Amino acid sequence: LRVERLDAVRRQSAERVDLRAEAEAADLGIELRCGLRIAGEVAGIDGRMNSLVEVSFLFNQGQLAYRAGEYMKSVDFLGRAALLDPKNARVLYRLGRALTNAGDDVAAPERFLEMKALGSNSGEPERGLAYLYRYSDPNQAMRYALEATAVDPKNHHNWNCLGIIQ
Repeated sequence: LRVERLDAVRRQSAERVDLRAEAEAADLGIELRCGLRIAGEVAGIDGRMNSLVEVSFLFNQGQLAYRAGEYMKSVDFLGRAALLDPKNARVLYRLGRALTNAGDDVAAPERFLEMKALGSNSGEPERGLAYLYRYSDPNQAMRYALEATAVDPKNHHNWNCLGIIQ
C-alpha cells in the first residue's frame, strides 16, 4: 500500500512538472510572439521615422532651391518628397508653386487639385491656382483668388493674393 501510494505521489508530481513545463513553454511562446510583434512594430515606426526625416530634408532643400530661384532643382527635391509622402499638403503646395514658376502649366494645377482633394481648408490650393493663372487667364485667376478668401477669410496670404491678382 505504501509503495502504491508512493508511486501515485510520484506520478502526480511528474504530472505537475509536465504541466508546469507546458505552461512555461506556452508563456515563452506568448512572450516570443509578443516580442516578434513588438519588434515588427518598432521596425515599422523606424521606417516611418526615416521616411519623415527624408521628407523633411527634401522639403527643406526644395525650399532653399525655390528661394534661390532654382525652380527645376526645387521641383526635383519636392517631387521626391511628394513621392514619399503624397498626402503632405505643404509639400504639394510648394511643389505646385515651383512647377508654376518653372513654367509647367500642366503638372502645377494637378498638385493644387491633389491638395484640394485632401480636404485642405486653408485656401492654399485655390491661391496656388490663382497665381498659376494670373497671366494666362486673369478671370480664372480672380475666381480662384476670391475662392481662396472665401475658404479661409482669416488667412492674410489669401487676401494678399487677391490684391496681387486685382
